[in-house]
Amino acid sequence: MPTSQPGQKRTRNRREYDRQEIARLRLREYTQAEIAATMGLSLSTVKRELSHLNQAWQAEARTDTNTAMAMELGRLDAITREAWRGWELSLKSQTATTVGDGSSKTRTTTTAGDPRYLNTLMGAIERRCKIMGIDAPAKLAATTGSGEDIQRGVFVVPAPAGSVSEWMDQVKAYQQSKEAEGTTH
Repeated sequence: MPTSQPGQKRTRNRREYDRQEIARLRLREYTQAEIAATMGLSLSTVKRELSHLNQAWQAEARTDTNTAMAMELGRLDAITREAWRGWELSLKSQTATTVGDGSSKTRTTTTAGDPRYLNTLMGAIERRCKIMGIDAPAKLAATTGSGEDIQRGVFVVPAPAGSVSEWMDQVKAYQQSKEAEGTTH
């Protein structure tokens, strides 16, 4: 499709075509300037169209996320209902009758309930809390391979290193010199 002339107002169809083409190029990692040059549009037009596209993409992502959350919560509802049903059945007395040699014996057993159903319920509750963001975020700390906390701070690497191990040696030497001076960074 030919490009619009400068100062000429784009038609609705032209704007829609341009927006689709801008989206295609942007998703292929073209810069705004490259898109403008490729399509013969001004940089401000490309920026404006990308702003509209970003808003639409964000709204779509929120909708997709909300739909996925609703589906997962629906699945958890079904699992929870079945687990409660199983738990309640596991609490009931069970009667077994055996027949043999002209006599029958009836045996009734009561149970404390099958704990597997409670484990299923707990798992569903934990998953629901994660999906809904009810749980507090887990705190993660950076540690070394041996589990020690990594010291935080600012340090200067004195010279370029030929390898990671050489660079780490320089960092350790720098940290040791600062510790000897009584500073931590």
